[in-house]
Amino acid sequence: MWRRYDAVHDLSGYIPIDMFGECGELSCPERTGHHCPKVFSRYKFIVAFENSCCGGYITEKFWYTVTRYNAIPLVIGPPKMDYEQLVPPNSFIHADDFSSMKDLAEHILRVSQDQALYDSYFKWK
Repeated sequence: MWRRYDAVHDLSGYIPIDMFGECGELSCPERTGHHCPKVFSRYKFIVAFENSCCGGYITEKFWYTVTRYNAIPLVIGPPKMDYEQLVPPNSFIHADDFSSMKDLAEHILRVSQDQALYDSYFKWK
């Protein structure tokens, strides 16, 4: 187990992050269900940080993001090569590719402002 809330909090120091659930101030209307599809569908990126950083452990946080929403998952969890073996190619941004949360945030901003770069994460579809 690790402190994923701290990672999200650190990232939120550089870019705005809407936080849902027990650790955040936002919630989904009850009628939209557990996964908040109508709410989450308006985001370009969804934080899909795993509860545990164990090899091969990729949960619904990632899969819901790539299958239900047109959003890029931001991931921390198993090593990047585990994702590359199990998920669609170039479909995610792995925090381990960046030396700091600031660098990750700068990349997210760059992707969000460059439509061609953003669209490149969905070529697999």
